[in-house]
Amino acid sequence: MSNQEKYEYREREFLDAVKELGVKKENIILLPRINNSEVTSFNLMEKTALDFERKFDNVTHVAHTYKYDWHLQHLKNGSTIQSLYNSGKIKHALYFIKPRYEKDLPISEKIIYKSETTREKQRIKKACMAYKIIDEKSKREGIGYKSDHKSFEDLMIKNRSILHTPNV
Repeated sequence: MSNQEKYEYREREFLDAVKELGVKKENIILLPRINNSEVTSFNLMEKTALDFERKFDNVTHVAHTYKYDWHLQHLKNGSTIQSLYNSGKIKHALYFIKPRYEKDLPISEKIIYKSETTREKQRIKKACMAYKIIDEKSKREGIGYKSDHKSFEDLMIKNRSILHTPNV
């Protein structure tokens, strides 16, 4: 599969998942669609974050962690947002971590978001399952789920996401 095909497959998973979560299409910006390169543009990510900061009164930038992950692209994603935070260009940021790294977080910097209602739990489960679908006809390969099935399973069992503050 080419990089472009992988992107298209992952995009289908993502869009299906956020639809299940109830995110409106007009609130989704897919940076690779506006990027003129086949590689991730962290400059475009930075520009988009700064545009949000100027456009909206209250913004929380949520990125992958800049510290606790094995995936280099996730770390760079978090580092991009953390640099903006450290320089005072953005006011508020939080960082998603995979459950396996929870033990590494200082308790004072950990934030847990937990689904409480049956409706919320069902939405989370359906969103996670969107990453698991393998179906040749609909061009789905379960790429996200295959790459980190433990995080998806943990989310569906515990119904919670773990984030940390910029102070780690």
